[in-house]
Parts: sequence; structure tokens; C-alpha cells
Amino acid sequence: MGTDRFPHGPPIQALETPNPRSWRLRSARISAVFITALVLAAAANAVDPFYMRLLRQGTDSYNRRDYAPAVRQLRVACFGLLDDPQVLADGLTRLALAQAASGDPTGFRETFQRITEVEERFQGYSRADIPPDVRAGFEALVIQGIPAATLVENPAFSRLVPTREQRVASLPPSERRKELNRLVKAEPRQVTWRLMLGQLDLAEGDVRGAWQNADAGLKIAPGSEEALRVRGLGFAGDKRWSQAVDDLRACGGVTSDRRVAAALLGSLVELKRWQEASAYVAQLPPALATDPAIRDLEERAGNGLKAATPALTPTPARTHTPTPAPTAAPTRTPTPATTAAAVRTPTPVATVAPTRTPTPVATAVPTRAPAPAPTATQPVPTAVRTVQGAGPPPPAAATLAPVGVGAVAAADTKPTTAPSLPSVQAELDRVRELARTNKLEDACAAARRVADAHPESPEAQHLAGEMAYRTSRWPDAVLYFRRWGEPPDARPVLLFYYAVALYETGDRAGAATALRRSLPNIRRTEYVELYVTKILGTAASPTQTP
Repeated sequence: MGTDRFPHGPPIQALETPNPRSWRLRSARISAVFITALVLAAAANAVDPFYMRLLRQGTDSYNRRDYAPAVRQLRVACFGLLDDPQVLADGLTRLALAQAASGDPTGFRETFQRITEVEERFQGYSRADIPPDVRAGFEALVIQGIPAATLVENPAFSRLVPTREQRVASLPPSERRKELNRLVKAEPRQVTWRLMLGQLDLAEGDVRGAWQNADAGLKIAPGSEEALRVRGLGFAGDKRWSQAVDDLRACGGVTSDRRVAAALLGSLVELKRWQEASAYVAQLPPALATDPAIRDLEERAGNGLKAATPALTPTPARTHTPTPAPTAAPTRTPTPATTAAAVRTPTPVATVAPTRTPTPVATAVPTRAPAPAPTATQPVPTAVRTVQGAGPPPPAAATLAPVGVGAVAAADTKPTTAPSLPSVQAELDRVRELARTNKLEDACAAARRVADAHPESPEAQHLAGEMAYRTSRWPDAVLYFRRWGEPPDARPVLLFYYAVALYETGDRAGAATALRRSLPNIRRTEYVELYVTKILGTAASPTQTP
């Protein structure tokens, strides 16, 4: 058997079949002598240059495939390296390779025994600065020639013994499936075999078999991220888009696994959830965002969002046309608080019911009268307080929590106006509880109902805008944030949400203004910096003022 096929020499089991009993006796005698030599060498202060030179010469001889001189030089060198366990382990590793290449399997096993002793006493092998190719060549020969039972006993080499899963995974696909089916029947409570079957199904294109096997695995181990990943990929391949989105969002690989990212984004696109798809792409690291498949899906999501945005945003003409002329005069005359209901009757909500989107404040200004005098049950509008100079000062930046997708700063969750009516406040609290438990779709729907039913409540409008932001409904977020006036500087997190929503709906200039107002009082997280770059074109200074 030639050495060209085996660069480090022929496999040692091809040279000689060891006798376990004689090997153990011989190894025991060698160990006693070797350990005694190590103890006697402990008083030495440094490695003699002579032995280091022999180590280099032996390595050179081995590299020239001059194996017999290499063995002699390295053996002598190792006896002079006893006072430095790490250098000794390096020398012994090279000696073992030379012995295997020279056709001396017995010498290889004896040297391996010496390496294990250096490792057990000094962790010399694991800590040694052995070149990766030398270490890999030695360990390949160890796997071939040392019994697995021996390797398992030593932590430094037990990792070389393949696990059951690794042995099954190394089988050809047809044999692997047969073995996995056998293991599933023999060990029905072992989730690993189910998941490996699901992974094999995915590799072979059987998407239904993949999600069915993963589903069976989830019944054994609920919450398993790998099972959710396999089932989510299977659902996506089987065109079960909604189920795929739920599983893939929960599998833990949405920003690190290219296959998961492509399947999740593709499912959102197929569901025509354009805003969520665009927001998801913005969260991806560059390594994934630049993937051709991801970029194609991103383009589809962008085109879908552009096509859907006009239908979601009513124009001023549609809002003003149905407004009866006779009602315009009364709204321009200040009325007592008791007639507040009459002023609220022609709210834009009814005019945009077919689009399910509230009308922005810009379209309601021509029909809205100057605000009536505030009462105990009606909060003062933000715009009025700003003119009067009664607004609270912005909170210190140090008190604000990090900002990200769906993140809400604790200091930014309290209303800046007078408390709402108890019934309204209870509804708003319910919205916040739904959001806290990650039921964002339900929270968004509930927030919209409260905001549409109580257009006089800035807290309700801002909360609806926040929930629209957290579900990536950018046009809705803009509409609700504007209905009672833009978020004030005292609500920097809401200002950031508003800036993102403006940017995602195409109003970059408005987004830049809102973002500059929010930056001094929010934490500059990676997510914030992403939108700073998108909106302002450069990373603005953390202390930049509006």
C-alpha cells in the first residue's frame, strides 16, 4: 500500500492487528518509566537547544518522507523535552506520525499512550501549539488504530468517537432512511430520529413528510427549535404559508439561517403581508440581505407595498367631498363642552370605512373647529399645550430604554395628557396586555377600535400608531400618529416609531425631521443606527439636536 494514497503513511490497522492484552502490559511498563522521567525532569528550567534542534531536524526528515531518520531524531528529542509538557506533546505527535508512516504500528500506539499521560497530568496535548494539519493527521490515525473504548476514557480524545447520530448521518440516504425508520420504532420517545427523518425528507423534496415528522417530534419535545425549523420549512414547501410564518418566527434562526430567512420572507410575500416582509428584510444582516433569493423576494415585497399604499391612504378630495356645506359653519364657532359630541360626529372614520384605515389629521383640518375649552373629561390637545408652553420637559436620555422593533421604552408608555375616562383607560390597558403577551395582531386590532371610537383621546391615537408600527402597518401608523398631532418631543420613542413609519411610506423628508427630534433622547442601538443611515444617509452624532 503506497504512501501517495496516505500522506501520513498507511492506516496502522493495515500494518498489524494489536493484541489487546500484550499491548496493555507493554503500555503499563512504558508508562511507569515515562512518568518517572517526567518527575525527574521537573527541576529543569528550560529546554536544551540541542533537543529543540533535533525536533526541527526530525520534522524536516518527516516532511521529506525520510521516515526512519525522523523516528530516531524525534525519539531522542522527546526525551530532552520532558520539562515542557506542551512542547513534549508536539514532539510526541510528530513522532507518532513518523512511526505510523514508517510501518511501526506498535510504536505508534506506545507513543499515543505517552501523549495520553501528558494530557492527563498536564493537559499538554490540548494546550500544545500543534499546527492544525499535524494535529488533524495524527487524530485521523488515532481514529483508525486506537479502540473506541480506549478513546472514550480520555476527555481529550473522546470527541473523536462518533456519536450514534453521527454514525447514522454518515450513511447513504437510502440506508439512513431504513436505519432511521428502525430507530423510530425501537425508540419512539427519542425525538432525534424523527428530526433526522424530517431533515432527510427536506433534502429529498418530501415537504409533507418533513412537516409530519417534525410535528410528531414536537409532540415529544414541545418547543424544540429544530423541530419548529423543520416543520416551518416543510409548511413553506407545502404552501401552508400562515403556519410556516408562525413556526419559522419561533425557531430561532430568522436572522442567521439563510434557508429559514428565505422561507419566512417568501411566506410573507405569498400572504401579501408586504409591510411585514419589508420590515423583516430590514432586520437581516448584510450576509443574508444580499442573497439573490432574498433580494428577489424583497423586490416583490417592495412592489407590493407600493401598489397597496395608495389604497390604504385616502386623498384629501375623498375626505372633503362628502362633507356637507351647512355643517362647516357650526364647527368654526366655539361651542360649550356639552356639544362636543356634535363636533365629533363627522369624524373621518365613517368616510374611510371601506379602506379600514383612519383618516390622517391633514385631511381633517378643514372640517375641524378650534378645540373646545378643555373640561375635566377632555384632555388638552398636544398642539395647544405646545403653544401655551405647558408641555413637560423631555426626559433625560439616560432614563430611556433601548429601542428596536416592537420595543417600547418604559418611560414612554405613560400618557402626557390628562387621564382618559375609566372605560377608555381599561381598553387601553387591555391593548397593552395583549402586546405584552406578544399577541400583536390582536393588540393592533383592539387599539384601532379604541382609537376610532375615541378620536378625542391622544393616548388612544398614539397607542394605535405604536401597535401599527409594531405590526409593520406603516401607513396606518402614520395616520394614527397624525390624527391628534405628531408625537411630542417628550415621547422620543414614539417619535422614532413615527419616523420609521414615514420613511417606509416614502416620506423621507418628514422622517428625517422626526428622527432628528428623537435621536438626542433614545439609545443608539444597532436597529436605530440602521434607520439613521437609511433616513439621514449617515450615522448622525448621538448628541445631534433637531
